[in-house]
Order: sequence, then C-alpha cells, then structure tokens
Amino acid sequence: MEGFSRWRLTSELLSLYGRRIIRADLFQSLACLHVSNEPKCSGPQTNMTKLMRSLDLGNLSDHCPHITASAVRVCAEAAAVCLTEAPHLSGVAMRVTGTHHESYSMSWPAVTAQMSRTHNDPDEATELGACGVAFHLIRDLESMHVIERSRKGTGFDYWLGKDGEDPFQNKARLEISGIRRAGSPSVVAERVKQKRLQTMRSDGMKIPAYVIVVEFSGPRAHIEDRR
Repeated sequence: MEGFSRWRLTSELLSLYGRRIIRADLFQSLACLHVSNEPKCSGPQTNMTKLMRSLDLGNLSDHCPHITASAVRVCAEAAAVCLTEAPHLSGVAMRVTGTHHESYSMSWPAVTAQMSRTHNDPDEATELGACGVAFHLIRDLESMHVIERSRKGTGFDYWLGKDGEDPFQNKARLEISGIRRAGSPSVVAERVKQKRLQTMRSDGMKIPAYVIVVEFSGPRAHIEDRR
C-alpha cells in the first residue's frame, strides 16, 4: 500500500506540473525528495541500469573543449528545461536508435524559475536543447568533438573533429534537429529524412555527415551516419 501511495504521488506531481499549477523548481524539488525515499531496486532492474550509458547535462561543457563553455551550458540548460517540461524526472532513460542502439540514463541540475523564463520560447529551447544532447552523443558514440559552428547555406550545423587527431581537420559534418513532442515514431523518421536530404547540399566535401534528431517527450534520439 505504501508503494502504491508513492507512485500515486509521482503521478499527481506530473499532472500538476503539466497543467502549470506548480512551478518547475518546486516540481523538481518535490519529485527529487520523493524519489530519494524510494527503496533501492535489485535483481534484473539493477542489471538493466548497469547496462545504461550516462548522460549528465550538468557537466556537458567538460566534453566540448573546442567551443565556449558558456555556449554549451546554454544548450544544456535548454535541454534540462525541455526534459523537465515534458515532464520527466532526472534519471529518465533515453533510447537511441539508428546507427547505434543504446540506452542512456539522463541527469540534469534542478530547473529553476529563472531558467524556465530564460528558455521560455519552446521552439528555440527545443533546438538548443537538442544540440546539448547531440554534443554528448556524437562524442560518446563516435569519438567526435564539435569544433566549429557551420555557416548558413551549408546544410549542416557543426563541423566535427576526431579524438586523438588534429581536431581542426574538419573530419565530418553534423546536422541536429529537435522535436518537443512527437505524436508517433513516424514524426521522428520524417524529420530524419528531411535532415538527411538537407546535408546533401555539401556532399561535394566528400566527408561523412551525421544527422541527430532528439525528441524530448520520449525521450529518444535517432543518429544516422551518412558516408
């Protein structure tokens, strides 16, 4: 009965936040307090957790040495706002499909009212947040660093460099797109198709192109390697 009450509390918190009855910072604080009182899981669920990769938005700037930490933190903040407004709790699992099939345990600092006001435009927050998630995925799964913002008209967002080599050799291209809430998997698939076609503008460069689409309500991400 006690376990049922705890899960009911979580459901009610999510409902209140989704209807904007409680603020983002209060929602996160109450939810974290609730989760900290949960009994530790054991058995198969613990083994499943161990197989998950980790994505901590709080230290994202440590993994992006070639662009400014302040720019990376803005993207990480936007991702945290998108995830909290989904609404998800820190620790939620994100599924990755496409070239890689992985699961990530996502964590982020508590979203404050100030952060929510800063990222109040949903379209902008979604795109910036998708960049934050993509920066980690391309580094973790492909050993590639974001090294430079691309210019308009190229058909992609960022230049990538390879770990362990001269990073400024422009080894690959990266196009990123974000979706706040997809009604079905076909929405993500269609966005991937659009972005794949978009990167073809610069195929004359003869270097690989990666497409990453991040959907926050799942959350899920799709990564595609175009060679």
